[in-house]
Amino acid sequence: MNLLRRKSSSSLWHSDLIHLPLLAAHGDHFVVRYNAKVGFHRDPEKPVKTGVNHGGQTYSEEWGWLGAANHSKRRYVRQITLQRPGEPDVALVTDLLDADLYPAEDLLNPYLQRWGIEQVFQKVTEAFHLQGLIGGTPKATIFQFAFCLLLYNLIQVIRGYVAAHQERETEERPRLG
Repeated sequence: MNLLRRKSSSSLWHSDLIHLPLLAAHGDHFVVRYNAKVGFHRDPEKPVKTGVNHGGQTYSEEWGWLGAANHSKRRYVRQITLQRPGEPDVALVTDLLDADLYPAEDLLNPYLQRWGIEQVFQKVTEAFHLQGLIGGTPKATIFQFAFCLLLYNLIQVIRGYVAAHQERETEERPRLG
């Protein structure tokens, strides 16, 4: 991520909360999707900040602790929550605490792009029943996945032509913002 490379020599990881211990062990920074199963305890000394992103969506920033008070790996983090009307909110946590140096929108955008890509992978997995692979070698797996992506893209093009001919909208693509 260019934002972090400009400001430090560390890496920034966009991941899921389950990978947090591994990322923290290497001294890198993280932006992960918040999971309500892990408690977030807001710091009452730090005021909540709000803002609006380029898409007109409201977000809030809170600082606090991730994890129980007696947990040895409890961390002080910043939680950024993007309200998306008609869709579930997106809540991220990060160890990049300085909101001026690391603006919320700069941290939300790459994660939302990642999320859009994950939704496409999920559709491919479901449409082509990729729970079981045809081949057992790495090359076979890559070939099968590439072939499925090609088929997925062809289906999307055909859907677009059919929708245009019928003067209808296609299913909404995953929103990135």
